[in-house]
Amino acid sequence: MKTDSTQPEPRRGPSLLPPAVRRTLRAFRYRNYRLFFAGQTVSLTGTWMQQVALGVVNAFDMPIRHAFVADLVERKTDFGNAIALNSFMFNGTRLVGPTLAGLIVASAGEGVCFLLNSLARFPRFSATLEIVYPLPP
Repeated sequence: MKTDSTQPEPRRGPSLLPPAVRRTLRAFRYRNYRLFFAGQTVSLTGTWMQQVALGVVNAFDMPIRHAFVADLVERKTDFGNAIALNSFMFNGTRLVGPTLAGLIVASAGEGVCFLLNSLARFPRFSATLEIVYPLPP
């Protein structure tokens, strides 16, 4: 017999759970809520896994960036300044980027925002290709 998914399913026999727990979990009697809850669980699990992966990547990314900057700076007296500028640019984009993206999305839409984001990658790629990196002997 098919039931309306907005109606709670009938209870099936005695429950072993205490009344307080049954009251807490009573929303699970509704099929739509169970589907919603399962979808949210999958979504949040994917988000959590993505954040863990991003954290692992960033744990290796910043030391590699600092080591690369150290190799690019010829005079070791400028090393601290180069690291500071690199960190400033990296963290400054974390602050300014979402703000600009929000303004662009509000004024022109998501498509324009994604287009500008993709176009902004080309100067970075071309600058990276222009780096002359001396090979070790």
